[in-house]
Amino acid sequence: MPVFWDSNLVILSVLTAVYGSFAALSHAERMRNSSGKFANVWMVAGGITLGLSIWAMHFIGMLAFHLPIAIAYDLSLTFLSALPAIAAAFLGFYILQRRKINYLRIVLGGLMMGAGISAMHYIGMAALKMQPAISYDLPIFIASLLIAVFASISALLIIYVGEKSKLNSITRHLISAVVMGLAISGMHYIGMAAAEFAPGSVCMVEGERVDPAILSFFIAGIVFLVVTGGWIANILDRRIAHNNRIAFIQLSKQSKELEIDRYILEKIHSGTPLHDVLNDLVKKVEALHKDMICTILLLDKDRKSLRCIAAPSMPEAYNQALDGLQIGDEVGSCGSAAFTGERVIAEDIKKHPYWLPYQSLVNLTNARSCWSQPIKNPENRVLGTFAIYHLYPTTPTENEVRLIERYAYLAQLALERKAHEDEINHVGLHDPLTNLPNRRLLVDRLQQAIDACVRTGHYGAAMFIDLDSFKSLNDSKGHDFGDLMLTEVASRLTKHTRAGDTVARLGGDEFIVMIPALEGDYNKSVLFVELIGEKVLDVLSQVYILNGYEHYCTASIGISLFCDDSLSVASILKHADTAMYQSKSAGRNTLRFFDPSMQEAVESRLSMQRDLRKAISENQFTLHYQIQVDHQTKIIGVEALIRWHHPLRGQVPPFAFIPIAEDTGTILQIGHYVLLTACRQLKTWESNPKTKNLDLAINVSLYQLKQPDFVDVVKAVLAETKANPEQLKIELTESMVVDNIDETIKKMQQLQSIGVRFSMDDFGTGHSSLASIKHLPISQLKIDKSFVNDIAINPNDAAIAKTIIAMGNILGLNVIAEGVESKAQLETLKLHNCPMFQGYLFSKPIPINELDQLINDWPH
Repeated sequence: MPVFWDSNLVILSVLTAVYGSFAALSHAERMRNSSGKFANVWMVAGGITLGLSIWAMHFIGMLAFHLPIAIAYDLSLTFLSALPAIAAAFLGFYILQRRKINYLRIVLGGLMMGAGISAMHYIGMAALKMQPAISYDLPIFIASLLIAVFASISALLIIYVGEKSKLNSITRHLISAVVMGLAISGMHYIGMAAAEFAPGSVCMVEGERVDPAILSFFIAGIVFLVVTGGWIANILDRRIAHNNRIAFIQLSKQSKELEIDRYILEKIHSGTPLHDVLNDLVKKVEALHKDMICTILLLDKDRKSLRCIAAPSMPEAYNQALDGLQIGDEVGSCGSAAFTGERVIAEDIKKHPYWLPYQSLVNLTNARSCWSQPIKNPENRVLGTFAIYHLYPTTPTENEVRLIERYAYLAQLALERKAHEDEINHVGLHDPLTNLPNRRLLVDRLQQAIDACVRTGHYGAAMFIDLDSFKSLNDSKGHDFGDLMLTEVASRLTKHTRAGDTVARLGGDEFIVMIPALEGDYNKSVLFVELIGEKVLDVLSQVYILNGYEHYCTASIGISLFCDDSLSVASILKHADTAMYQSKSAGRNTLRFFDPSMQEAVESRLSMQRDLRKAISENQFTLHYQIQVDHQTKIIGVEALIRWHHPLRGQVPPFAFIPIAEDTGTILQIGHYVLLTACRQLKTWESNPKTKNLDLAINVSLYQLKQPDFVDVVKAVLAETKANPEQLKIELTESMVVDNIDETIKKMQQLQSIGVRFSMDDFGTGHSSLASIKHLPISQLKIDKSFVNDIAINPNDAAIAKTIIAMGNILGLNVIAEGVESKAQLETLKLHNCPMFQGYLFSKPIPINELDQLINDWPH
């Protein structure tokens, strides 16, 4: 019997299957994302939706089917056929509801769902009640069953696997619904194709005929309303769930922000160091807001520049460049915020005008936007900035503005706590009148200095200062003047001591200057402290202007040195106090050391300093000369040596006064005298045939050589005296040369260029290397006296002298041995080919008149 189809109803059936599948997939996703009773609700809704859609598609497909005879459907069987479809859909949703799904369950579930759908289809076919009964083509019948199973398994796989897809849910559901709808429709129409109607078949169902199209659209409409209603409920539920999720996230973030507040406040309250508190604040904020990078910069004491305090996520190079940034209008975000006291938002730091001069800084980091909030104290004074950076250009929302204000406020609280602690500590450790450290802080620092001396082996000193006749000022002018006086003394002491020294007030008119980290050498430490003490005495003795009243006051100083922990803090202060009273007894306005032997040395040194100054002003210095001879004992040159004949001390040897002259700076005047006298003598010798070709050697000190104008001074003296520079020889020691060798070579070359020559004195006793010596513009090596003394009896000294002579020959330098006092020494030196000699064997240093006589009487 021929079969006819209504194409419109066929299309309607397929669309019904696709639409129902789309809604069912949405319900399945909601079910998988829900739990408890909500998951069960969506399971029921999804099962009914998918079951009704399959049944509606089947029924509309049946109505699209026409035979040449009148047909109708048994309503009870028709509606009964919906139950297997709904049951099959419920089964599929039940399987999908399980959290642990595997492919075996999907296949078994698909088999059972396919059986249910097939039952629905063939019960619906039985509702025709054809006579004779409908027969089915077995291969096609089996194919329809397989397609039902395949469609069911596909539906479950699509839902399960689709969750892992990167597509958004609408696109994913739409594609899946088309596949599922076509698969379900395909099963139906293949099942219909399997049906065979015998010729003369009659439909046994009685009743009034209803137009198939009207009934199809009625059923489709009912299903559409049911499915759409469920879908709308799905959408509303999604929206509610989304809003709830957003609210939960916001609530969670607010909770975490409150946790940051609690954590930081606890840190502040517990006394955690400020640096740690601010670093913890930045790390907590960055951990909560993954897209933020934060920094905290604080104003320096001068309030002109920023210091990077907390920026753990920024590149170190960026932090270093930012540290010390000068604030100002339009200086980036933070520099501008600190300068103006207003929030600065740079939504794109590559384009913002405040950042254009700082693109090199921008290139150090990946940040693209920067919002900077000034941190202020309750008096509205800017303390620093809290900045938030983003890796992309952006402007803060109102909520983000509140956040940055909130975090800046937390930083403010930490800074306030630190300021209060500093104020409390300062009050407890400082004198309220002078603001100097008090006894408590002094004792602590003095103990630290003792500990440092134990570690390093260096000396430290405590200088006890007591103002002379201070009581008379208080008695005559009142305590207000006395307070002004004490404040001025504190100011002068602070200005004229080193940054690492401690100036403290013990009380009344007693002050302490604690000097840590002196030399490891005892004598140098004594000298250094002595110079500081002299400076303090000079500074404190200058006139004081107290409210227009001129007052003069001196001080007495006692000094105690320490080098290890053999002395306690109390002992050191007691010793300094004792020495101070010795200073008072000595006439005031002076200083005394606690150690008597030290005091004796200091007094001797002070006396020597005074006598040196007097010797310069009274021309007590003279030059003595010692001849230099060649291997034939011919006089070839002279060395000039400084001599000081003191009216009371008598002849003072150079080693006794030269070091003091160098320490006090008077060596410059003495050196100038030596240079000037020697050059004048050279000029005088030009007129005498026996002396006109003699070289004259002089010694200069390291202190002279270090002077920037050393070369100019030598040139000026040569120009003044008109002496021949080629006959002037300057003797330098190894230790002088290796100290700042590049600068020394430069000065030597400048003088060499005009003819002045250089000799290396005391060669072999210093620490210079051949690598450095070969670059020095010297013309002579001088074998030190220490190697000559035992050269005739000590093979080692002889070997050293021989080596120096050979070295001189290799380098093209003259060699002269000094300190030659015996013929045995001379013969040994000649044996090793030493070309020139100097020493008592030939002549001791003598005055110029005796030298002239010696030269005239010299046999060679």
